[in-house]
Amino acid sequence: MKVSNLLLIVIFCLAFTCFGQETEKIYIPKNLEDCFTEINKSIPDSIKVKITNWEESEMSTLHFGQGKWMRNNWGLWEGSRLSRYFNNMGIYHPDDMSGIILTSYHRYLNGKDIKLDEQVKYYKDYWKKAKEENLNRKRDAFSKYKVGDMVVFKYSYNSTSGEQKTDDDNICIARGIITKLNKRKFLIKVEITESCDKQNQSDVNYGNEEKSFADSEIRIARKPGKKIVKRLRKGKSHWFDYEFWTTQN
Repeated sequence: MKVSNLLLIVIFCLAFTCFGQETEKIYIPKNLEDCFTEINKSIPDSIKVKITNWEESEMSTLHFGQGKWMRNNWGLWEGSRLSRYFNNMGIYHPDDMSGIILTSYHRYLNGKDIKLDEQVKYYKDYWKKAKEENLNRKRDAFSKYKVGDMVVFKYSYNSTSGEQKTDDDNICIARGIITKLNKRKFLIKVEITESCDKQNQSDVNYGNEEKSFADSEIRIARKPGKKIVKRLRKGKSHWFDYEFWTTQN
């Protein structure tokens, strides 16, 4: 990227951010046209001219600058009226929303057709393909789990006794036997044969927010829920997502 363009990105993002900070309460646009109005208020005409002369693909360089500002300050993660505007089109992820805004703004400055339907279709197709690929991946991985398999749990935990048997300070080494399979939900039922401490019990936390948001099946932005906590005791059985256990040869 040209140095002049990089400098422009910095100036553009600073101008937009400062505009938001100077406003007592940040106004949240109701639709794309309203977004253009707010962006126009925040940047001088000289910058608009330079952005107009960019290639459309260069707008993606604003994803972590102005795009992030939009996602955080226009409530795209929080169910604002602007996010609902996009939800009604079938667009659910804030990254997609800010991407459409930036691409559309560039086309607006250049007097081009925004082609909103085409942009929406692009993101819908992307998520449809990602969901299909993710489902096929899960089916393939889940097929390797059989009733009677010995499995090992190696994830973060909080022990009840403090007497842990671990590979390091954060890893639980619980073991068990698969007794049932739920192929529709990709769950395995595991009877615990060994847990993490001398009393063969521990409170195990799993299902963290990073994993949830990385999952390509996630289409609706939401705050992460509470971590799942299960007390593992020798001889007891629980249902788990198969991904938290590995088979032991």
